[in-house]
Order: sequence, then C-alpha cells, then structure tokens
Amino acid sequence: MSIKCELVEELRRLKKSSLEAVDSENEFSDFKKYMHVHRKVEDDLISTIEHAKSLPGKCLVLVCGNVGDGKSHLISYLNNHENKYLQGFDIHNDATESFDRYKDEKQTLAEVLEEFSDDKLCENGTCKKIVAINLGVLSNFLDSEQGKRFTKLAKYVEDNKILTSTDIGDTSDENNIFFHVNFGDYHIYRLNEGKIDSPYISELIDKIFGESPDNPFYSVFNHRCGLCPLADKCPVKYNYQMLGNSSVKNGIISVITETIVKDKIILSTRDLLNFFYDICVYPDFSTKSIEKSKDFLSDFMNYTIPNMLYGHEDVSMLLHHISNYDFLNHRSEDFDNLTTRFNTADSVSQMFEEYLEDSACKDFMLKNKDSYDGISSKREAVFKYLCRLIRISGKSSLNVIDSDFEEFIGYVYAAARNDIQALKPLYRVVERCIYAWNGSTENSHIKSATSNIDYEISTLLTVKPHLGAAEFIDETVFDKFTPNVTVSFNQSESVQVVSISIDYDLFRMLNRVANGYRPSAQDNNHYANFVLFINKLFRCKKNDDIGITILHHSHDELKKYQLTRDPFGFNFEEV
Repeated sequence: MSIKCELVEELRRLKKSSLEAVDSENEFSDFKKYMHVHRKVEDDLISTIEHAKSLPGKCLVLVCGNVGDGKSHLISYLNNHENKYLQGFDIHNDATESFDRYKDEKQTLAEVLEEFSDDKLCENGTCKKIVAINLGVLSNFLDSEQGKRFTKLAKYVEDNKILTSTDIGDTSDENNIFFHVNFGDYHIYRLNEGKIDSPYISELIDKIFGESPDNPFYSVFNHRCGLCPLADKCPVKYNYQMLGNSSVKNGIISVITETIVKDKIILSTRDLLNFFYDICVYPDFSTKSIEKSKDFLSDFMNYTIPNMLYGHEDVSMLLHHISNYDFLNHRSEDFDNLTTRFNTADSVSQMFEEYLEDSACKDFMLKNKDSYDGISSKREAVFKYLCRLIRISGKSSLNVIDSDFEEFIGYVYAAARNDIQALKPLYRVVERCIYAWNGSTENSHIKSATSNIDYEISTLLTVKPHLGAAEFIDETVFDKFTPNVTVSFNQSESVQVVSISIDYDLFRMLNRVANGYRPSAQDNNHYANFVLFINKLFRCKKNDDIGITILHHSHDELKKYQLTRDPFGFNFEEV
C-alpha cells in the first residue's frame, strides 16, 4: 500500500481545477481570506467606489480586466470583509453569468445596465451599481445590437482608453456617472528604481511556502513531512523547502517577470497559483514511484524546481514560455567561464559550493556527491542541473540576467518618468536603424528594399526626434505603467509626427541592427510595424524633396546618379 502525501493534497488547493479557484460574491472562505494579498488596485477601487458613493444620483462602476486577474476575488473580499465600502451598491460580480438560460451574456448585460442606457441615463434615479466585466465581454457587448443603446457608455470607454492595451487612461467623467478601475492597467510586477520586482508575487510565495503558524501549507509540511519515511528522497519536499528560501524566491520572481515582459504574457493570479503547484508537484507524482526508484539522483534532478522550470514546457502556458529562456542557452562571459570550469573540474560537486547560494537542492547534491563525482555518464545531466539552479539561486557575482532585457527595463522606467535625457541613447539607436534597416548607405539616405547587386537606390531622408513637452515625474516606484517605450520622430521640415511603440522583441532587434545586423525578409514581416514606421516618415517629405541617389556597380567601375526636382521639373544627372 502506497503512502499518502498530505503535502501534495494540501498543495492541490492551488490548482485551477480546485474548488478554491472559484470566487463567489457571497462566500469567501477562511482559506481565501488567508490567501488574499493586498494590492494597489484594491486601494484605487475603494477610492473610486467611495467617490462614486458620495455623489448624488445614479452611477456605474466598471471593474474591468482579463480572465482570472482577481476582479471577482477582490469584490468578494470587499463584500465579505470590508462591506462598509459596498453598502448602497448593487453588485454584479460576473458579467458572463445569465440568470435566464434563454438569454445570452449580451442580453443579460443589457438588462443589468438598463438604467445606464442612453434613454434612461438622463432620468433621475439613485441606482448605484458595480459590475465586474472582462474586457473582451465589454468590447463584444458595445459592438453588439444590444450595445447600440449604450453609446454614452461606449464613448466613456473610448475616451478613457479602457480597451486599448498600449495606453493607460484616466478615470475622468464630466457627467459623474461612469467610473472604472481597469485591472489591465496594473501589473503583478512593478518598476522600482530602474529595475523590476514584485512584492505581490513575493507575498503570494510567502503565503504558500513561508514559515508561519498561520500558513496551512507549512503546517502540513512541518508536522507531516518529517514523519514520512520517504522524506530524504522526496522531490516535492525539497521543492517546498526551495521556495521557502529567499534567494530562490527572488530567482523565481525574476524568471516569471522577465518572461512576462519578453513574451507580453497576461498572467492571472490563478495562473500563478497553478504554476507554483506545477513546479512543486511533477505530473506523474506518486509515493510508490519514489519508493521503487532505481536512480534516485536522476529522479531528484528531473523532478525538482530547476528542471521543472525548463524541462516541462507541456505542463502549462507559463512553463512553455519560460522554457524559451533556458539558462543553458544564455551566453555571457560568466557562462563561458562556468562551462570551461566544469569541463576541466576534477570535482564537480565543488562547483555547487562555489557558484550557489545555500538551498535545499544544493544541500542534497553535496550530500550525494558520490553519486555523480567522477562518473562520466552523469556529467551532462549534472551540468544542466547546475546551470538551471544557478539561474534561480546563483551567487550575486554571477551575471544571470539578459543584458538587453536590463537595458530595455531601464528605458521603460525612463519613459514612465518622462526622463528625456535617459531616453536619448534609445532615440539614437532608433535613428541609426531608420537608416540601416535596408543596409548601410551614405549619410541621411535610406537604401531602397529594391536595391540589388548592380544598382543601389537610396533616398534622402532627414529625421529628428520629437520629444514633446511631458513633465518629468519625480517618482521611483511605478505600479501602473505601459511595458513598452514609444518614441517619436518627424521629417526635418514637416510638422507631422510619426511614433513607434517598442516592446522588448523589437528593442532586441534594433540593438542587433545598430550593431551591423541586416534584417532578412522574414524579419521585415515579423517587424512590419517598424518598416511601416519608416514608410510613414517618407510620406512626410515634401513632394519636391526627392533626393534619390543611384549607385551603379559595373565591373570595377562605380557610377553615381542623382534624381532631383526643382520648379522646372525633374533632373537626372551623373555626379
């Protein structure tokens, strides 16, 4: 008879399929209360509700966001534990829920919002309502037949950029009827003095893995795991201990936030909780398999966090994205030195001591060093494990973060502060790439994509940065910000401004182009927004400002021609 693992049973409460994942307006269990983590969006929602409550007449508070981002959880929390804020409001906590099986969500929502239709908006009334709604549902409703009766609500949504992912709108409403808090404007990470961190994820990890008498997970771990005869070999036990370690916690937060920014993932709290379960409990976990293991070292490495992060991409969406940034593919001087050191080391176990902060997995590998030291068949697997462990708990002297990523976050931070001087190097990179995208040519000329081995065609284009007049924001921490950087240029004699929004992916490509890389046809398709940006700058030129240069390569001879325009017409001449 196999041993029952009570820790795994407790951790299953984190899974999306768990009943604990379902939020109810009128029910909020002790477990959900314990798991509640305070966020700035909670303060902003309370402030918005109190303001709306203080005004006479009817009002509608939209609580918007994406699926699973905590809208319903927060409203349920307030309704059950901070009810004073919601008194006087009618609450609709799920805009997709229909009380009539013969009506779809759009018809139901039209009924819920009836008092705020165009026809009834001017009628006197005291209806005050809070509606939690997903952005997709809101968009579909406003575009539907039923939505045609809510044009004033649609205008409020448009004016406040609620459905625009690249902008953060304000909450202004001159009629004092419509209000909103958009969870999509808030990230589970923040900008903090030019870097990113996440107090939210940190506290969530502490709720699950922290040593606290109030922690139901830790209570099971502390009182039951020590009594289990498999404790010394159980990967789940070691994973739980690992995430209770501060250096590992910070490493995991770094991996998550870097992946979110790079791949522009929308990650909900449900996704996060499910992720912690996935990296702690491997898919085919059973105590019987641990008992019968014939190669406990290989099983330990396969099923503990370093390889769970990067070797199980099929388990979830987040793990799939994280696997794209496996530290084994990281290239830096530190990594090259690590590889050389490993390949020449007599004692591999010594490297665990040399490169890693203290952790449960490090202790296990040192304790069992006789299982791999000097055994050639284990070297590849041990090196892979060591590298991945370094990513989440390497000593601070090691460079484990992508340098392009650190630079990009610095620019996002500068953009959030409207720090023009700090953005100057980025503007210079973009300007170089405008001219170099189709290949290098003479100053202020852009090579045509139709150039070939015999003819090189380039056009004069003089651009300059358009900086605007935004006021510098003297803050160091940002919870609400746009996770990309918008730069603007105009043609030297034109007032028309052309802008480009730069995400991490485009930023990385621009750095490559600025350093000599020539984009391929596939790159032109992938980064079509930058090609379009260049073309828009061209269209800003005056009609008589042609300035086309043609270089003709004929054998060993190079001829240069220019096409210009003056009041008499076109001129084509050799120069």
